[in-house]
Amino acid sequence: MSKNELTIDGIEYIKKDSIKSLVINTDGLVYTLVRTYSAGVWAGYPTGKVENGEVTLCDARNIFEWYGAAGQAQIATEGFIDPSKCKMTVPVTVTLYNVIQTIEITELAKKSIDKVAVWKK
Repeated sequence: MSKNELTIDGIEYIKKDSIKSLVINTDGLVYTLVRTYSAGVWAGYPTGKVENGEVTLCDARNIFEWYGAAGQAQIATEGFIDPSKCKMTVPVTVTLYNVIQTIEITELAKKSIDKVAVWKK
């Protein structure tokens, strides 16, 4: 637990002024939420800018089903209320087409996303 975190009754809280910090990997890539026209919502590290509606993500997980967020903006800024009720795939490298939205993901949201177990049928 960092100095910006506090756990009360099993719930993790983070200082408000630390919410806006973004997650950047060792290659300098920013963890980003990507919504496409037909492939759903993904979270991963874009290896380049969206060009012609196309982007490749590494360490990407498809957010198949979520609970406790009103939409993609809330997922990217605050994460999920209960990650155990969410469904996300295994991490992959994927090229997405027909990208219609990207939102950089905060550290708070990334922690929540990381708590979602890999969903398998």
